[in-house]
Amino acid sequence: MNIIKELDEWRFLLVSLIPHKVHSKIYSYKDLLTFFLLKFKPKKIIEFGTGKSTNIMADLLKDSEIVTIEHQRKWYYRWKWGLSKRVKILLLDDNYSNPDYPDKYFDFAFIDGKDRENCMKSCFRLLKEGGYVMLHDYKDYRIPEGLIPVLKDDMTILLKINKKVGE
Repeated sequence: MNIIKELDEWRFLLVSLIPHKVHSKIYSYKDLLTFFLLKFKPKKIIEFGTGKSTNIMADLLKDSEIVTIEHQRKWYYRWKWGLSKRVKILLLDDNYSNPDYPDKYFDFAFIDGKDRENCMKSCFRLLKEGGYVMLHDYKDYRIPEGLIPVLKDDMTILLKINKKVGE
């Protein structure tokens, strides 16, 4: 089934179950993230920029490993105590976009922090073949060659790694 059609059907179901949802073809990043997580169920997730999305992932994927990286000390401490115990939060400033994890360790990356272009580039190393990257607030950033758009709205884009270019 076409992923756009699936998203539309899922969105229709969501709107019918939750009447206060706005009937719109513009999906929020939360809608796209929730749809993606429920459909693909990634097992190992890295997030650049801790926030509400961290809790969405932890709530929806009880068996997944989630690592979130924050570069701002105040946000690190704010979120550290409000996250699920299953989430590993790291405070990194110097090596924010290239954390010390083995190659091809993660299935999915969510990027909503600083240095987004370098975070996207590091996904070629960090993500397994066929891995996905979701970039929030992407309009001001150049998407590196090798990341193929799959779904997007006004502010969020889901990309898939093209292994041939990213290698």
